[in-house]
Amino acid sequence: MDWLVQRQIEVGKLDTRVYCLLFNVRTNEMNTYLSVVKLQITTTSTTTTKVLVQATDSYKAKLQLEAMYGRGNVVSSPQLVR
Repeated sequence: MDWLVQRQIEVGKLDTRVYCLLFNVRTNEMNTYLSVVKLQITTTSTTTTKVLVQATDSYKAKLQLEAMYGRGNVVSSPQLVR
């Protein structure tokens, strides 16, 4: 935490929500995860494809994928890409 943010917290001028946001941005690094998802092409055909997503951990990556493609369409667990 830099000096200005620390000083504003001590004085009480910085809203706690802003502090939490600054803390999360500075401490949580984004990682890239690879997963396989199922896509519907037409009403009768589907295919699978690899998808990259950025998140802080694999659980949050899975939640993002489920929100974007649907819970039943995430075929594999997100794997960290190095």
